[in-house]
Amino acid sequence: MNTKPTRKIIRLPEWDYRTPTYYFVTICTHNRQNLFSDDLFYDIAAQAWAYIPQQPHANQFVLDEWVVMPNHLHGIILLTQEPTPLNEKRPIPPKTSTLSSAR
Repeated sequence: MNTKPTRKIIRLPEWDYRTPTYYFVTICTHNRQNLFSDDLFYDIAAQAWAYIPQQPHANQFVLDEWVVMPNHLHGIILLTQEPTPLNEKRPIPPKTSTLSSAR
């Protein structure tokens, strides 16, 4: 028996989410715990968010504005091109050490 709650599907059925445009993203902590009130967890969340475009499978993403809240993160991501299929080679973007936040 499946005891997991049923999640409401919030995706638009007629929208192709591979379309290059801006996307608003919210990421919540487990059970909405205020983990990001702790500076260490805040820094981990901020660094993980900033690292997204450096991932080989996410090099078509550009980060726009974002903010870490006590129990979630809001961000705007620009998808610059349609994602490359997983079986194709992709260039790896240069690593950067810049980290910006609205903190």
